[in-house]
Amino acid sequence: MYNLINSFRGLLGQRDRQPDSLQTSEHTLISHTHGRERRTERSIEKRELQEAIKYGRKERANPGRNGEARWKYTHRGVVYVTDSTSRHEITCWRLDDAEVPEAQCANSAYGAHVVFVVDNSGSMRKSDVPGYDTRTAAVYDCLARDLVQPQLKGAIPGDVHVSLITMEDKAKVVMEKVAVDMQLAKFLEKRKGQRARSHGNYLPALDALTELFVRHDSFNEKQLFVIFLSDGAPSDHNNLTCPHGVQVWQPDPHQLVSAGGKKQLRQCGGKAACRQILKANVQLDCLKRLDNLGDLLGRDRLHFHTVAFGSPDENYDTLRLMAKQLPRASFQKLGLSAGSLRTALTSLTSSLTSMRTEAASKMLTLRKEKQQVASGRDIAQYDVYTGPKFYSKRRWDLQLKKFIEVSLGEAVAGVATGDYTFAEGGERYVYYCTELSGSDKPVGTKLIAKESKFEEHLRHTVMYGVVLEDLKNQDSAFSYYARFCRVLAEAQSFAELFNRRLNDTRPEWSVHFLDSVLYTVWDDSDRYPSGLAYFTAELELEGKFTKWNNNGGNVRRSPPTSFPGHPNQNTSASSSLLLSAITEDEEGSGETDPSARDAIQVDDVPQAFSHFTHAVTNGKQLVCDVQGVWNSVDGFTLTDPAIHNKSSQSGTTRRKYGGTDKGLQGIRLFFSTHKCNAMCRRLGLEFPSNMG
Repeated sequence: MYNLINSFRGLLGQRDRQPDSLQTSEHTLISHTHGRERRTERSIEKRELQEAIKYGRKERANPGRNGEARWKYTHRGVVYVTDSTSRHEITCWRLDDAEVPEAQCANSAYGAHVVFVVDNSGSMRKSDVPGYDTRTAAVYDCLARDLVQPQLKGAIPGDVHVSLITMEDKAKVVMEKVAVDMQLAKFLEKRKGQRARSHGNYLPALDALTELFVRHDSFNEKQLFVIFLSDGAPSDHNNLTCPHGVQVWQPDPHQLVSAGGKKQLRQCGGKAACRQILKANVQLDCLKRLDNLGDLLGRDRLHFHTVAFGSPDENYDTLRLMAKQLPRASFQKLGLSAGSLRTALTSLTSSLTSMRTEAASKMLTLRKEKQQVASGRDIAQYDVYTGPKFYSKRRWDLQLKKFIEVSLGEAVAGVATGDYTFAEGGERYVYYCTELSGSDKPVGTKLIAKESKFEEHLRHTVMYGVVLEDLKNQDSAFSYYARFCRVLAEAQSFAELFNRRLNDTRPEWSVHFLDSVLYTVWDDSDRYPSGLAYFTAELELEGKFTKWNNNGGNVRRSPPTSFPGHPNQNTSASSSLLLSAITEDEEGSGETDPSARDAIQVDDVPQAFSHFTHAVTNGKQLVCDVQGVWNSVDGFTLTDPAIHNKSSQSGTTRRKYGGTDKGLQGIRLFFSTHKCNAMCRRLGLEFPSNMG
């Protein structure tokens, strides 16, 4: 162990090397347009890179795409990668400015999100509910007492969150994803005195509901539970214009009154027919919005319950029809009885409890060990797997559809992983990793290892006391890691197709996914019940980590960043002043291709790649969760993708590519936010008209 630790310290670089005799500004760097743009974007001055060369810690960087050697310098929070001569700039970034994949709590992907959508129109002020001052008071008191408080019994902390939207002229999100506790019950009770006003417009409330769910729940598997309560029909038609250009539901501007003393409404050529058309259009729009909500989030996990709490003679057709749009929905017409409302909410409480039980059955158990964060590669201990503790190194073969052995190099005797994590994602812990020589010294490039965060993925298929590597058992550890390696391999095959389709030699447009290998080792610690352990390993990425999209439709939004040669690149006075004090040799700065390349932004390529994968599979698959690093020399180097398979069923175990495969729902989520860009147009990609 002592030799291993000292070897890692040597690998980390020359911490104590003496500064050379050159003045800082005398260190000549050959700069690319990409390098200058990234420095400006990240507020890194050229002098900081020169200081890194002169004073910083120098270590071997991972080699380039074609195996060419590179150096990495780290100084005062700036990491700078150069070619083997330390003169050509590859990329740079700040340590405290890294953009990492969002990490989720272990069980944040499951549980339930409950949303109350409550009518706040003026009619809710009426005092016609026995025992209450207003209809509003009755609703909030019953929600607190008969729905929230029963959920406090046997609750799993954090498994249910509640939001509140009020129906008004413009919907208002009053409360967003708060935990179910006594504070929530008290908050709802206080709203009994809320003064209802304005109109009860359904459409803005449905839009707010969709936005809320897409923002919070498009990337997880939470069950979604909605109570949509109103005392009447939607009022959205009031401000709409009929086909004749008249707001026929507005009072006559001449203040005419009918024989009964009511104000007359505006008239048009269609007379009463136009008013009915507008009401019908509102109803149709409500149903379309629910259809869209089910398409985006998954009809199988959306529970939608409409409640009519008003006069028995009101028209509740829209509420009734809305409940027919989704498979897990109901409609209840209650009149103005608080007792009926309590009964209805008690019934919904039972449904919510059953839903939570269903969701809880999917929750994985977070492993408790190995969660201390490593401070660097010079950590105190490593887990060493050599000799009889090292079993195999394999990679996934797409043609054979199975793992094949990868021979170790002549100098390699095993592998070692950091004893503590240095990062984590939604599903995996990440450790430093290296292969080892026979004398337990690190050899080869710097690697990172990834291992599942959940106890369920430590289990094996066992028969007659023998561990079987069974791909059919989707719950086994082997099947979990096989899916991970297969997804990376298939994503790389799509990347190769994409690069060929580009038919372009510019490296900055190319897309590559890291190669992942599966190590099998013997670990007799109490972390692994059977002693058999799996983990994957891949090359450590160097550069500014960026997540361009995820598997829930979210897309990176950033200021346009041009490829080298783009005429709109930053040439402001401040940028010129920043670089004017430094003499640098320019390379390729005058090369401008007049083709469509000038219109393509860096962020366009990953989004177009995802779109391309959908097109090339005739709509059957889509690669997303596109994340990694980019520089103008290597292009995009990516890791941890997700693949949506059209036939997979989100919310079930029938998923070809594991937990991140959201099926047709995931494909729809991607295109709900995707906007075709210059790269899409260059590739001739068309926005899909039918994703059914």
